[in-house]
Amino acid sequence: MEPARLLESAYRFVSGEEPTARVRKALQQFPIYAVGTVFARVLSFLAQLYIARRLGPAQFGRFSLCLAIATLLTIPMQASWGTAFVRFAAVRMPGSSPWPMLRAAMVLTTLSSGVVVLLALMAAPLLTSVLDVSASTYLLGVATAVTTTVWLFAKSSCQGLQAWNRLVMIELGWAALIFIGPLYLSIVDDQFDWRIINLFSAAYVVASVPALSYWLASATGPVRPHLHRQWRFGRLLLGANLIAALPLSADRFLVNASTGLHGVGVYQAYALSTVGVATFAATLLSRFLFPLLNLGQRAAFLRLFRRTLPRAGALYVLSTFVLGWLALWFSRYPFYPGMLAIAVVSGFALCVVSFLSDLASTDEQNGPRVVLSANLVACAVFFPVTWLLLPRYQIVAPFIAFTIAFGAAAAFIYAWAARLEREQ
Repeated sequence: MEPARLLESAYRFVSGEEPTARVRKALQQFPIYAVGTVFARVLSFLAQLYIARRLGPAQFGRFSLCLAIATLLTIPMQASWGTAFVRFAAVRMPGSSPWPMLRAAMVLTTLSSGVVVLLALMAAPLLTSVLDVSASTYLLGVATAVTTTVWLFAKSSCQGLQAWNRLVMIELGWAALIFIGPLYLSIVDDQFDWRIINLFSAAYVVASVPALSYWLASATGPVRPHLHRQWRFGRLLLGANLIAALPLSADRFLVNASTGLHGVGVYQAYALSTVGVATFAATLLSRFLFPLLNLGQRAAFLRLFRRTLPRAGALYVLSTFVLGWLALWFSRYPFYPGMLAIAVVSGFALCVVSFLSDLASTDEQNGPRVVLSANLVACAVFFPVTWLLLPRYQIVAPFIAFTIAFGAAAAFIYAWAARLEREQ
């Protein structure tokens, strides 16, 4: 059976409905999207492993702190306004124009990004002291946040319009640039150091070009109503995703305070092949499924989640452990089986809570509040547990805390979704 027909059958099984023309189009594009995105992520993964091997733990730790700053300043806004655009673009009437929605998301992203960067620069003297990072590391992280925002919004634009081919082009363009660039620089420049992060920034901007024509399209219709609607929906997600980004960025700063840059580099090598892979796996599925989740039946997707979780979990844990071992061997970092096992489990917990968060976000009325509450639960668990475990377990502590925190957040969302299922 062709992949598209198999996916249509799966959609009928899950939702109990016939796929619409828009859903069929999306399902037909999924194989290209999946193969292209996986290939792009493999390239970027290999590029980061090469950088880790070439830089060594201490400089790779500094490189990772830059990315952590960029993530913290970028992900919350993109996960709110980008998600709002994708959510409402998915349920719009067939034949209606998506451009006013996209223009509204662009306005919200630009304004909020400008405010965040300005505040980050004003707070630089305080935050460099609190985070225990150099001014150059901090400022380069802020600059990287700007280019990362461009790239992430380019992907959300294509996702909302279900332009999967362009989304794959954006992914592949970035991956190819960061794969070829470090190899070239290592040949022509002996001063290969943590500032290779500049190459990432350039790649983010260049790879976003396929979305440019969408951003320049005329908004044929009023933008203001969409601004209000996306603001009401996305403002709670903004808070939820800011809270969610805190542990995923603060982990490296906590390790830095406990063990220094060398410990951060080793920690990030383990996180790259576990939590990093989990982030990609969750994104791969949720980016494609989120428009369909809004068109399907939440209870049906929840039942499918329950059926597939045990087997999918076992396969994920086994394959990710092997991948992590190979990554550590290639990058020449120390291999600790117990630490890798805990990191793999924490990544699986992240996958579970990510899917449930996306499922909850389809509820326009209460979904964002539920996700916000779940992320508050995760933070309330992560920071105290990490702080208590750091003196004894050091770089293992954040992975233990991630497992407990993401597990608690997933249980919170699942309980809410199960209650809705019983009431229907």
